[in-house]
Amino acid sequence: MRYYLLLTILLLSSYEAGAAICAMPGTDGSPTITGVVNTYYEPLASVSAGATSITLGTSSGAGESFAAGDLALIIQNQDASINSSNSISYGDGSTGRGYTFLNSTGFYEFASIASVAGSTITLSSGLQNSYTQSAATFLNGQKTFQIIKVPQYQDVTFSGTLTAPAWDGAKGGVFVIDVVDTVSGNSATIDLEGLGFRGGAYQDNGVSTNATQRLEYVANAINNAGTGGNRHAGKGEGIAGTPQFVYNGSNVVDTNGGSTADGYPSGDYARGAPGNAGGGGNEWSSGNDSGGGGGGNFGQGGQGGAGWNQNPDTQNVGGLGGGAFPAAQSRVVFGGGGGAGMANNANTPHGGNGGGIAIIRSNVISGSFTVDVDGSDGTTSVNNDAGGGAGAAGSSVIIASGGLGGVTVSAVGGDGGDGWPINSGSNDMHGPGGGGAGGYVIYSSGAGTPSVSVASGANGTTTTREEIFGSSPGSTGSDTAESIVYPCAAELEVTKSDSETEYTPGGSTTYQITVTNSGPANVTGATVSDTVRAGLSIGAVTCSVPAACTAISIVGQQIDITLDINNGQSIIISVPITYSSDPTGY
Repeated sequence: MRYYLLLTILLLSSYEAGAAICAMPGTDGSPTITGVVNTYYEPLASVSAGATSITLGTSSGAGESFAAGDLALIIQNQDASINSSNSISYGDGSTGRGYTFLNSTGFYEFASIASVAGSTITLSSGLQNSYTQSAATFLNGQKTFQIIKVPQYQDVTFSGTLTAPAWDGAKGGVFVIDVVDTVSGNSATIDLEGLGFRGGAYQDNGVSTNATQRLEYVANAINNAGTGGNRHAGKGEGIAGTPQFVYNGSNVVDTNGGSTADGYPSGDYARGAPGNAGGGGNEWSSGNDSGGGGGGNFGQGGQGGAGWNQNPDTQNVGGLGGGAFPAAQSRVVFGGGGGAGMANNANTPHGGNGGGIAIIRSNVISGSFTVDVDGSDGTTSVNNDAGGGAGAAGSSVIIASGGLGGVTVSAVGGDGGDGWPINSGSNDMHGPGGGGAGGYVIYSSGAGTPSVSVASGANGTTTTREEIFGSSPGSTGSDTAESIVYPCAAELEVTKSDSETEYTPGGSTTYQITVTNSGPANVTGATVSDTVRAGLSIGAVTCSVPAACTAISIVGQQIDITLDINNGQSIIISVPITYSSDPTGY
């Protein structure tokens, strides 16, 4: 009588990887991490889709150089174009805010490093997108992308606070890791609050005597200064460029090194909101200080409030809120910076900073941790001046096959600054700042539900009566679950030897199961299970690489083999059997 050994193989394997977006997963081991783990590089030139090399400039962060086999994230932070007309056409051509073309803004991709020669990295395959790097011109604000070294962990344990250097106009603001197996949250926090696009900095440009330009949407450094001109507060930083003066949360930064040159086309001042950045407050007339607009992300930023003793319904020239951005899994941005408010009494109502970007690619998440990409608040005036617009929340992408129930994500817009909050006078109100928009959060569906808030930030208020005085909150962000999986786990193939044999009571034979890991990742804890028919006795199971078979269990007719198998490795499992009686079913 002939019969066939009918074997059932159960392999607990992971998702198939795409070679273009994986390098050498797991090569950075299984550490406990805290602080800054990424290194950030500024490129020296633009690159086109299909390009395989990038020349790197200065770096910041963890200070690790690229080498062959490393993983990089390439992300375009600024590339939007705007209409720079001094009218309601500013921004998107019709609303005074937003953009006309996004170009490559927000696109990102992972790339494998094939080799490094000096300051040039060569990629294993061509880029999917084009990336632009250029200084500001009369027609466009600066365009920037950055290259980030991504740790490739087998497992990782978070500890304390993880973070990134703040965005400096060229690099920073992003936390990104790749984990083949498990992220252990350990109640840690990934803190990127206020580390994205910077708020507009208030600059005292003298006393205005000209009220005829009060509805201006854009003004430059020359026509915005001094007696006889018209003062407007500064715009925030965003996807369409960087103004000359920004506020980094503690200091005013001159991004042009002392030279007088506007960063946005037609100028850095007045109420128009470029891209997702908030517009600056205007003056209705001398001393009538209005609030700055809030920054935008997935939602739109809030409106800045009216100036002193003005009608908030008919005379509000406060900064407009930053435009909304169409974020998606493959396209994310920092929260827009809030616009500065106006002041004539020695206050500095700066705009708040936007939140940063967190990207976590992992197989499984265990335990709990918090991701904070909130925007920061606009500055509040301590006496009779306006408030600064708030920063919008940033973005978070979390990929996992399970464990998201322990994750908390806060992508909440900042609150607008208050205008003269200690005053109780009925007619002495000054413009509060607009609230920042909520951020963008996307995560794997079917992996548990994280606790997510994408709430907008509140507008500021004025006087002890807490009047909104024409200011408004930002818009809510996006909380989205989609079918996205970790792409860089190993692809395992299982085969068995031909099991046709002649039945002879008391006879024996050996069959083999071959497991091959075609990468790109190493695998720990894969299980091969085989149920042998009744009537066949199982002998001592052996493994061609003994150290790879970490556990072998035989219970009755069930065999379970636990494997650790590296990229490119094949393991042969040999199973001897004896024909003790006629197998069941024959």
